[in-house]
Order: sequence, then C-alpha cells, then structure tokens
Amino acid sequence: MRRSRRSPPSPSPPSGNSKFVNPSVETQSASINGMTTFVDDTMANITAALRGRGMWATTLLVFSGDNGGYLGYGGDNSPLRAGKFDDCGVHGGCKQISQHMTMVFHAFVFLQVFNEINARKLHNEINVFKGIEHHGMFIAVFVGTLIVQFLLVELPGLNVAFGCTHLEPWMHVFCLVAGLLALPWNILVHYCPYEWIPLGSWAGGIDESELDELTAKPEDEEIGRAHV
Repeated sequence: MRRSRRSPPSPSPPSGNSKFVNPSVETQSASINGMTTFVDDTMANITAALRGRGMWATTLLVFSGDNGGYLGYGGDNSPLRAGKFDDCGVHGGCKQISQHMTMVFHAFVFLQVFNEINARKLHNEINVFKGIEHHGMFIAVFVGTLIVQFLLVELPGLNVAFGCTHLEPWMHVFCLVAGLLALPWNILVHYCPYEWIPLGSWAGGIDESELDELTAKPEDEEIGRAHV
C-alpha cells in the first residue's frame, strides 16, 4: 500500500494555540506545524487501521520525505548540505547541468528499473525471472522505461528540461551495470539470516512448491484434471 501526501492542507490554527504558534515566526511556523500534525494524525489513522485488522505484525512501514528540511524555519539537514528551496547551500553549483549529476540520475533510475524484477517475487525466491515470459505487460513496461530514460538523457531539449546532458557511451554502460547490481544484491540479501531482517521469517515462510500451488491459474488446474 502506498499513501502519498504531495502537499498536506495548511490549517488555520486558532490564535494562541501553543501547539501551532511560534511567536518568532508565527504565521509560517503555524502553517508548518499544522501540516506536520496533519501528517502525524494521518499516519496514526493508518497504523490504527492496520492494528485493528491484525495486519500490523506483518507490515513494514517506510516513511520518507521528498526533500530536505525547510531551511530558515527550523530545518537542519546536517551533516548533509542544502534543503528545501536551496540550490546547494554554501557549495552552490547544484543547478548547473553536468554529466556527473546526469550519471547519478541515470544510475538511480536503472537501479529502480532492475529492482522491479526483484520485486516480482515476494517470498524470498531466488529465481526472480521465473514466469517472466508470461507477463507481456511487465516486459513492455520494463523495456519502455529503459527507452524513455535513454531519451530523457540524450534527446536535445528534452534532456535540458529534465536537468540532464549528453553522456558518452561508456557512461551509459557504467550506469547500466550499476543498475544491474540490484540483481546480485537481491541474492545476497536472500542468504542473510532471517534474524537480521525484520519480518524475514514471515517473508520467507512459503516454499516454492506452496507458491506454485497458490498461484496456479484455473486453466492449469483444468489441464491437471484432464491428465488425471
């Protein structure tokens, strides 16, 4: 399940409510604190619903933001530099289009794309390619994403709009290989003891024979009866 809050509503807290109001920067601080409280309440509702349905024990909750802290209003990203609405702090130059940052973006996307293959298997199976030939839509999306990513980097005009620039052939290969590393990394994680990974024993608690039975298609069952 994915719950996204691109921009929480900005409440208008009652005057004098110490939960929201900061006398030094009252208006802006009240808005930020109010939005934070809204997110907290939303997450409380989600966790309560999961607990009520008995799903909390087998749930891994990942909470992340889209950028650093709001500099100037209490945000502090130390030891990392920059933050929301900041180009790159005292270092500067982060908005300059460069092959370096294009490669970072390129490799990051490839890592996500190849990890989509890993994500096909949910119960710790080693062979993440098993059955992939039967999923044409997945293959189309996978190949299409690679093509679009290449165009974002190399198509003049479009690449500038996305903050990218032309890469040399070896740079594309380097980023592609970096993305491929997601596959052996998945195998390495597979052999980590369950005790090292939260919910590890639950995630790996179904063997492949059980999975084949659980995921059997109705037509497969009909074929099986015919053979009998």
